[in-house]
Amino acid sequence: MFASTALLKSLENEGVKDIFGYPGAAINPFFAVLAGSSINFTLVRAEASAGFAANGYARVSGRVGVRGTNTVGGRSTNTVGVCAATSGAGALGLLPAIACAYADSIPIVAITGQVKTAEVGSDAFQEADIIGAAEPFVKYSYLVKNPNDIPRIVREAFYLAAAGRQGPVLIDIPVDVQEAECDFYYPESVNLRSYNPTREGNVFQIKKAADAIIASKRPLIIAGGGVHSSNAVSLLREFAASMNIPVVSTMMGLGSISGKSTLNLGMIGIHGNSRANNALFEADTLIFIGARAGERSIPTPEKLSGKEIIHVDIDPAEIGKNIIPTIPIVSDCTDFFVKLSARLPERLFETPWATAQEKTSQETLYETSHETPQETPLERYFNVLSEFIAPDTIIVADVGNNQIAASKIRLTDGRFLTSGGMGSMGYALGALIGVLTANREQNSICITGDGGFQMSLAELATIKTYSLPAKIIIVNDSSLGMVKDTAVNMGITSIAGGFATDLSLGNPDFTALAKSYGIKAETVKDFNTDSLKRLLESKSAYLLNVVI
Repeated sequence: MFASTALLKSLENEGVKDIFGYPGAAINPFFAVLAGSSINFTLVRAEASAGFAANGYARVSGRVGVRGTNTVGGRSTNTVGVCAATSGAGALGLLPAIACAYADSIPIVAITGQVKTAEVGSDAFQEADIIGAAEPFVKYSYLVKNPNDIPRIVREAFYLAAAGRQGPVLIDIPVDVQEAECDFYYPESVNLRSYNPTREGNVFQIKKAADAIIASKRPLIIAGGGVHSSNAVSLLREFAASMNIPVVSTMMGLGSISGKSTLNLGMIGIHGNSRANNALFEADTLIFIGARAGERSIPTPEKLSGKEIIHVDIDPAEIGKNIIPTIPIVSDCTDFFVKLSARLPERLFETPWATAQEKTSQETLYETSHETPQETPLERYFNVLSEFIAPDTIIVADVGNNQIAASKIRLTDGRFLTSGGMGSMGYALGALIGVLTANREQNSICITGDGGFQMSLAELATIKTYSLPAKIIIVNDSSLGMVKDTAVNMGITSIAGGFATDLSLGNPDFTALAKSYGIKAETVKDFNTDSLKRLLESKSAYLLNVVI
């Protein structure tokens, strides 16, 4: 068979149901066999959106990080998002999404076409060294030279994307290799001696963690994105409730505990709330679960010195990088909770030492948090939205002030998806397409700013083409709001005054724009909350242009 067919059959063997992408000459042989196959194809309007869609798809569909699947030689059942693009600028267009997936540990496989093998390195038309360009942002990359290697490479790529700390893998295939004849044999197992990640935590370290928690008086769980990646949300909730241990979240960990739980103290970090940040200072034992403890969450790690710090992460490189733990544990979050719970009593504390309603001391971990900031009109608007949304709602946020306001929305059993580590503007609309492709009945809302929306607004055409019931809220302040606010804090008066951040003269009429795509839309002024009801009740795509 042709290698392009072998590629398709390999993807089918991995259980791939959907691919997001944009065609071009160097990937056309693969697209030719993709047409009419069992795999659904979504044509986006920009390559980056294909990668963001694969990102959103991977985070909400199927079983991501299922306990017991990440074993060498075993078949992974993890859901991996797939995107495809042509060579040159097409492949390079995927880079923002690849980097985003790498920073946030999201499992995607990116397939790119390449110029003919003999032309590689000759500066041929639409040639780009995508392998070299993507090298800092992938777990691994393949330049396919032998068509017979395609089944093995695909098998390995999906395993690598999903095993251990999840992330993106790149497969670059020259066009002549796609057109070549090959033998097809799909391997049932993977044997990579160079990659055998630890999934099960050391029992002696977990015993130390259990002893430390039992000896503590004010333990605190810090939930990161790894809780979602390892499907450990229910275990975390059960553990926290049975032990009466309060929980704070990083931005990537939002949704790991119900927003209605009194144990949920909220989000930590420079954009977190004072209750959560103060709890970090007051706790005597910190249990970091699947959290990198990056500078946005823990900007002053030296203030944690003297505390018992348990740090659980599947990536050993993250342990000790930003904070120095007293008890480091390399483990999958699910495995950790199972083994830890077995070493603890059924109930550790009769009542939690801190609750969401409880006031705390004014001493704080962060110099910028001495006073609780006043709730903004936008945050009040989103508080009303919190009351209206279904319990399983997924909030897909872009980057900027809209993202910070959206992070305050109270989620019961839903998720908060955003570009956390890379901060990729334009993420939200593409990711929403991925979420709705995985399940078009999923309650979900895209929240974006006028700046980020204009980086991806062409995807309104994708929403129209596939009749996706997308719910979109544009926070329209006619500026790059967060950039402007950052300039104020930095004392850069020109930018603070609007230089290079003023979008007012170029912004389109977003309501008219959406309607030109056949999408229902309205402009909202004075934060009229009746608009939220119309948005949520709509059975088809609906856009709110919220002017602030």
